[in-house]
Amino acid sequence: PLLNIEAPGGTVLDLASSEELIKSGRPNLGNRAFHLADRFILRDGRNVVEPEEWKTGRYLQLTFRNNRYAVRVHGFTFR
Repeated sequence: PLLNIEAPGGTVLDLASSEELIKSGRPNLGNRAFHLADRFILRDGRNVVEPEEWKTGRYLQLTFRNNRYAVRVHGFTFR
């Protein structure tokens, strides 16, 4: 996935992917045999982020931490 995000500097983005959902409706991230998440530390303003390795998954979970104000996702695509 390729994301275009506007965020305050120091915001942490964890991007996780999975092929299935668990009962709570979240991606199944329980398989520890695979690297299922990527972490990005965002700079202030617009950021374009993309994992360095190819990813697959029907479901994505974006988790933002340490943001002082709202984060805005301007675009999202798969290559």
